[in-house]
Amino acid sequence: MDRRKDTPFQGTKLPRDYLKLVEDVFNKNFSKKLTIEKGSKEIFVAHGEIFPDELLLCMSLKQPKTLRMTTCYASVDYPAPQFKKESGKPATTTSEAVQFSVNVCVDALASFFNSFFDDGRPVDYDLEYSQGWTTVDIDKNTRVYLRITRDNPELEAEADALLAAASESKKKKKLH
Repeated sequence: MDRRKDTPFQGTKLPRDYLKLVEDVFNKNFSKKLTIEKGSKEIFVAHGEIFPDELLLCMSLKQPKTLRMTTCYASVDYPAPQFKKESGKPATTTSEAVQFSVNVCVDALASFFNSFFDDGRPVDYDLEYSQGWTTVDIDKNTRVYLRITRDNPELEAEADALLAAASESKKKKKLH
């Protein structure tokens, strides 16, 4: 997944069961706007990672029986300012901080896809949407960054896995 921050930190994928819940919310709430092609309906697919300095949630509208996707990335600074120890507020758990950040991203992603459908699914991204990171201020303490692309995160994850396996295989051959 494409990060907004250029830091060397390794991320941890958000649990698949958790992402499935997010997908279900999107598929249910936008069900009347999803099209059916060749007997298959469009679906939303979620991916997410958490880093020591950023939470990244990605929602893709997957076209049936093709590799085409409309993908929106949402990124927030992690932990959110109100969850940092120096904020002066009572200590919160890591899970509360993650839940807050995911909820902010979900709201921003839902807002984008609502506009996307209301605007008639514009396809000219160079004119309609900025492919760089766009800042959205939710309130004085909460800022979300959005990026809209034609990325296929599932395909990218498969390619990354194949490259990692090939690299591991090459290392093992060198040892023998």
